Amino acid sequence: MQYLSKLVTKDTPILHLHNDRILSQSMKENIIGSCYKRKYEDYIYLYGTKLYFFKKEEVNYGYPFYLIDELMGSFLAQKRNIRAVSYEITKVKNRLGLSSCNFKNPNFDYYLCKNSLFSSFLSRDSISNIDALQSFAKIPENKQLLLDHLLELLALDVYMLQKDRCSFNLQLEIDPISELIDFAPLYDFSNCADCVGLGGLYINNPIIVINDLNIRQLLKKFPQLKEIFTFYLDQKMSDSWIEICNRYHFNQDCFAYHQILEYYKTKEENQKKYIKKLL
Repeated sequence: MQYLSKLVTKDTPILHLHNDRILSQSMKENIIGSCYKRKYEDYIYLYGTKLYFFKKEEVNYGYPFYLIDELMGSFLAQKRNIRAVSYEITKVKNRLGLSSCNFKNPNFDYYLCKNSLFSSFLSRDSISNIDALQSFAKIPENKQLLLDHLLELLALDVYMLQKDRCSFNLQLEIDPISELIDFAPLYDFSNCADCVGLGGLYINNPIIVINDLNIRQLLKKFPQLKEIFTFYLDQKMSDSWIEICNRYHFNQDCFAYHQILEYYKTKEENQKKYIKKLL
């Protein structure tokens, strides 16, 4: 089912998007940076003075709620004051989907987590990679900021059960003047599992893959991670879904709305049980 199309109402704000100027191939490569792939060129729209990245709605049998999870991930990130993109319900011609405005600051440099900067990282499940990440920072305050924001990212992805946090959807942002390093605003919250599988926890991340073993090591080494998980335990995905629907003026009297609500009710209960065992 294409859920978004069932949820929009006449009161839902919709951005009607089109390219009002031609973007050359080299311009697109420059916008995306070193992550450029041929398939991304259809995602980029130059509208007025703003650049948008559009993700169209389509049938996704593996992750049927993938666009809804985009809204959920962005919403929960903002609850924690994590920098993340905001999504607008968008139409491109007759295609419905979500778009986000380009977050890149032209005065900053951006590096994907596949960059050679990360060649010093050890095996992907080693918590020593956190020390390697912090070593990029030149002042103690920046080291702490990187740690805090990485823990926020990991906790959110564990709670959401994000399966697709890869080197193309996680970036570092560097101010070349102050040399301050931080994570760029988060994006791409789709492709989340509904529960921890029989094989145990496995959360992909280009810095450190999270599994049943090292999540306990992280909780022991970084007590603040427990506080973040406790925050999420106090949130209900189902309540967040209702807030999202109110924000976008979605139809709350249709089968799609109730199906998504039940999905998040079940998922939040499963996650509550799992995380409580960790804590």
